[in-house]
Amino acid sequence: MKANILLILGICVAIAGCAGVNGSTSSDIPEADLSVTVDCPNNQASVYLSGESVKGIEKTKAVQISRIQTEMLNSKYLNVKIAVHPIDANNNFVDDLPTNSTFCEVIDSSNYKRSAIKDYTVTKVSKADKVPTYFAFILDHSGSMGEERVRNMQKAIADFARNEISDEDRILVVKFDVNNKSMIFPTKSSPEFEPFITNFVNGLGEYGSATALYDAVETGLEELQFSTGDEYAKSLIILTDGYENSSKVISSADELVQLANSSRVAVHSIAYSDNVDKLLLADTLAMQTGGIYQSICSQQEMKLVFSDIYYRTKNYYLVEYNTINYPGIHTVKVKVCDKSLKKSLYAKNLYLVPSKDKELPIPIDVYFDFAKFTLKQNESRKAIDIMDTLLRNDPAMKIEIQGHTDSIGTDKANQTLSENRAKAVVNALIAKGINKERISAVGFGATKPIADNSTEEGRAANRRVVFVIKSSSSTAKRTIPYYSSPHESSISN
Repeated sequence: MKANILLILGICVAIAGCAGVNGSTSSDIPEADLSVTVDCPNNQASVYLSGESVKGIEKTKAVQISRIQTEMLNSKYLNVKIAVHPIDANNNFVDDLPTNSTFCEVIDSSNYKRSAIKDYTVTKVSKADKVPTYFAFILDHSGSMGEERVRNMQKAIADFARNEISDEDRILVVKFDVNNKSMIFPTKSSPEFEPFITNFVNGLGEYGSATALYDAVETGLEELQFSTGDEYAKSLIILTDGYENSSKVISSADELVQLANSSRVAVHSIAYSDNVDKLLLADTLAMQTGGIYQSICSQQEMKLVFSDIYYRTKNYYLVEYNTINYPGIHTVKVKVCDKSLKKSLYAKNLYLVPSKDKELPIPIDVYFDFAKFTLKQNESRKAIDIMDTLLRNDPAMKIEIQGHTDSIGTDKANQTLSENRAKAVVNALIAKGINKERISAVGFGATKPIADNSTEEGRAANRRVVFVIKSSSSTAKRTIPYYSSPHESSISN
């Protein structure tokens, strides 16, 4: 499923309008600290929060969504929590926005519906609230990291422990290659703190082999689960320069996502270099646990990125609402408005509602007359053209067209109608020259509703034609994450 989700994130942009947003804001961090190295020649420099705050809504130059957390309330509704960061031109957090009037629009768009959220709350969260946080750092000590980078990573953690965290916070570190070991830092007020920090910076030491990332993350999650009380917020931060290749205990990222969510742990991922598993770090671990994804290109950025994640988890505006838990990718847009601003500002980012199906269905925007199965050509042409292009761009792709109806009518009539509508899409693609062996059709009638059939809105959602990807060569080719890191999600208009 994970590979299909990655491809889906790309193609649903064209079919259902669920694209992520790219953009950037300027930074006052010295250029030398953000030099792009041979480790990631394709990356642009990240934008880090300064760690300072300012007052005055008129100073706001951009808005960022750093992370999105979701929780199923029941079979129909989902609770969504969004961490929003308004920033000024120097990447300072603007901390005095009127929460009852400034956040003027929240839109949640899924493959099935675009919803303007009417009932949402906005709450300011601040480091001054003194909510204790337990940070678990999962630090790659494999051979590809090398002695110099590992030592600088350890120094960055030592500086973080000395200068960033509050007295109420705690730190756990898991060093890993093919094996892993965890260590809990003494509190800052303890006489053991400084000797521990000094000994912590010791380079690769006994490490330096392969990368058992899954097992190391599990170790960190279990330590957080059993070593902390309910009074702690829990964050797990991964820094790695490569791919999982050696775990023996954990076999899939899905296991880690389930463990993190059951323990209410946000997993933040830091990619060092372009040659990392961004599907794992961004689209799976960060996006599906409410974490932050960042990418760094130089050793100097290690200290900056740790501080950035800390500040983002301690200071933000919490936008919260409930919405229908339609499966698939959701795009969230939060807009900030005020007469003192020259332009309205908004940010976008993504979250995923897992599908109950093994293969995630993607809606096809095709149209039929009531109770008919003949395609309305003019209204459906764009969707058919898009699917034709997708199939031509990947000659190995095979898809299944699936038809669904609402519950009005007899079971037999709905089954026949759903089958014939799916076949109509298949025939339209064959007419454009697509090999019939690559496309199949199936109808489910009213047996797989995604919404409540007792309302017109629910019935409209249930009347749908979708497709699922059965096989594709492109699933292994896409490496750039669609889950946006904070500096990519800022837009002004």
